[in-house]
Amino acid sequence: MRRTFIIILISVFAFIAVNTLFYINIYKNQLAFQTDLLTRQIRLCGSAIEQNGLSFESEVNYILYSEDITRLFKDTDIKEPECKNLELFYAKYQNLINKINLLDNQKHVYSLILDKRNNFVSDLYESQQQIALLDRDKLYTENGQFYFAIPVFKDNIVQSNIIIEIDFIHYVGTVFDQYKIENTLWQWMMAIEGEIVSTFGNDLIVDSRDLEKISEEITEGNEGWIVHNININGETVKTVSVFFPIRLIRKDFGIIFSIKSDLFLQSIYLKIIIITIASVVLMILILYINFRIIKVKSAEARKYEISERALRKSFDHLPVGLIIINPDQTIRIMNKAASDLLLLDNKNDYEGEKINQIMTEDLDKQAEQIYHIAFGEGIKFTVSNQIHENILFKQTFTADINNHQISILIIFDITPFEKTQKLDKLAHISKSNLMENMIHEIRTPLDEIRKSLTFLSGNKLSTEQKEHLQSIQRSIDLLENLIKAFTDFSKIEAREIVFEKIPFRLRDEINLAIEQLKHHTINKNNSIITKIRNDVPDKIIGDPFRLRQ
Repeated sequence: MRRTFIIILISVFAFIAVNTLFYINIYKNQLAFQTDLLTRQIRLCGSAIEQNGLSFESEVNYILYSEDITRLFKDTDIKEPECKNLELFYAKYQNLINKINLLDNQKHVYSLILDKRNNFVSDLYESQQQIALLDRDKLYTENGQFYFAIPVFKDNIVQSNIIIEIDFIHYVGTVFDQYKIENTLWQWMMAIEGEIVSTFGNDLIVDSRDLEKISEEITEGNEGWIVHNININGETVKTVSVFFPIRLIRKDFGIIFSIKSDLFLQSIYLKIIIITIASVVLMILILYINFRIIKVKSAEARKYEISERALRKSFDHLPVGLIIINPDQTIRIMNKAASDLLLLDNKNDYEGEKINQIMTEDLDKQAEQIYHIAFGEGIKFTVSNQIHENILFKQTFTADINNHQISILIIFDITPFEKTQKLDKLAHISKSNLMENMIHEIRTPLDEIRKSLTFLSGNKLSTEQKEHLQSIQRSIDLLENLIKAFTDFSKIEAREIVFEKIPFRLRDEINLAIEQLKHHTINKNNSIITKIRNDVPDKIIGDPFRLRQ
């Protein structure tokens, strides 16, 4: 019962652990999938931004150095194509450019903008004072706006500057729109100093520690990802944010894509819930079945226990000793009769002890044949203490119970039988002694008669006298055979006779036995006829002398 409960408890915890590991593994796999997906997207986005920025700088330089752009202030033939080139350049990068100004060292200014209707508006005028020209490329800010200035040289003298007002946020936003997923993916950009440049229409609040961590990475030019919480429109959302460093027109930024960490898990939540519910139901069903089985087994065990108690009580009323031994040679059941016969203390409980510790008597395995005839196959042994001595006979049987082979010992008291056997032996001994004395007394006169016959046979006798002597001799031989037979019968009764086991021919021994009787049949005109079946073997092993008797 306890073992079954422990197994069930371990199974429940194992089930919980396996499901927990399963969910953790799913979460890690989905997190890796999200991270990999966002990383590929942000790389494409960052590469597109940087590539467009490089193309922008390359085309600006081409426009400035392909021809002397400052001539558009003086030469009307050049003005129109140069202005057209600037308009084409502006149109190509209109998402990045807000305004283009061209200045020379003669106070001339050319301005080009694109209005809300996508129409170009240009203006060529002369300023009241000379604007200072820059002698090197420079990206600078003025009134919160970024400006990119490029000088134009002639004879190593700065002739003009082209100043382009840059709108980084608008341009990056247009590129972000190609990768935007509404209410799922949040895109934002930050400067390497750790400040958010734009959240592109989303109300995002990011923890300063997370911003600092991302800033450190993009400053070193590293890309990566973090799992953190972002406050989106007043709600805290756990997200996976992938960041990528970019350089756009001499300015370093970091672009970040953020997505809900459980976005892709939502698609499998239903399956997980179904699997979990099914698993729980299955576990409850298994537990119910196990508890039902345990309950049934407990009821059966109680019935078995009651039956065993009743059986033990019935064993105690048996007139013989009964011991049931387990396969490991420990005592399972011992009734009261066995305890009494083995002269054990009834106050002690010997169940569970080794049988060889209880039955330490010297077993007489060579029990006489009389015991086997009287009681069957078994072993006679003796147990004794300071007061009593019991002569016992043990029989062993085996049985198979629940695929376990047990031994059953039946012990009964043969002390009265043994005493009777001893008295019988004494009686047989007395009888044998009497027979031996009688035979001795009979043999003495027979020997005298035989000596007298031997003496008489040496004299000259008539034919009739010789026949009388032969008749007396045969009578003496017959009488001696009878004495030997009585002696053998006496030994048989005392179980002292030993039969020979030698080979002989059956028919020869029968003829020898009949030969002694033939002279009696001849005188009376009788005959002795022997008939032996053909299937009776002639060569056998036994005692031919006693067969003739």
